[in-house]
Amino acid sequence: MKRFGIILLICGLLTGCQGQATSETMLENETYSIEDTLEYTIVNHEVVDAVTPTNNEDYSVIKVENEDNSFVDVIMNVKNISDDDYELTEIFSGYFKVNKLSYDIYLAIESNNNTSLSTTGTLKSGEEGYIHMYCEMEESQLKNDTSMEFSVLNQAYYIYTFSTYEETIVNEEKSIGDNINLSRSMITLVDLYTNTQVEPSDKGLVYSYISVDNEDELFIILQIDLRNDSEEDIDPREYLYCVYVMDEENVQSQVIIESENHKKISESGTIESLTTRTIYLAMTLNEDQVGSGYIELFVEGSVFRISD
Repeated sequence: MKRFGIILLICGLLTGCQGQATSETMLENETYSIEDTLEYTIVNHEVVDAVTPTNNEDYSVIKVENEDNSFVDVIMNVKNISDDDYELTEIFSGYFKVNKLSYDIYLAIESNNNTSLSTTGTLKSGEEGYIHMYCEMEESQLKNDTSMEFSVLNQAYYIYTFSTYEETIVNEEKSIGDNINLSRSMITLVDLYTNTQVEPSDKGLVYSYISVDNEDELFIILQIDLRNDSEEDIDPREYLYCVYVMDEENVQSQVIIESENHKKISESGTIESLTTRTIYLAMTLNEDQVGSGYIELFVEGSVFRISD
């Protein structure tokens, strides 16, 4: 009886070892396959606020739930070379792993003309399409290498490791008084100063203002004039922002717009086509932080370092 028990134990161990899957390292732009079933290639990875189809970037159907987060989106080109149709959820499963945290992989497939997305689609026999494998992630995690551990049809297993961190490239250094000519606007750098509150430039006896929350804080304020040269309104909160960059902390600006008559300020509003408005980009600092960093202006995909 003891020998029979030992034989059963050995058989169990052998069976367990055979059931363990070995993961293959996947590289970008190389084609992998399951014989007579699927061929698949990672074509891109990116960090985005919305997952969009490749031929219609304005068609945003999947947006982050938390505005402080971003999507990590890995785009896979997949070709069905079998005689069967495959539901999207059958094809891939797995998770993203970063800094010892795991995030489930979510899936979306593009339409045949690559202008829309579906989270419940099917890749039919003979079809080829883009599949997005994505997760929503905290911004703080994006400076770490990310790995995607996943299976294909529960038959093949892969690890794809990549970096989501892109070093900021400064396009130019700009000083107060300079103009920045962009595709949609022209920006004039009017002033750079500190104050405990943001005020309209033509305030009367009674005026609105925005102040810091604590006595030991100051605003560092970049004042600009923005001329909208486009045919559509510009929402400055979605169009541009500033960051005060320090060794251990970055502080992002509030975006405050001044009325056309310069007598009021507001944290909402748009700039109409062919009009110019004054904008205040205010960053809240502790008093002892003032002078310890520098300002970068982000607008239309460009970055400008701002000096006095």
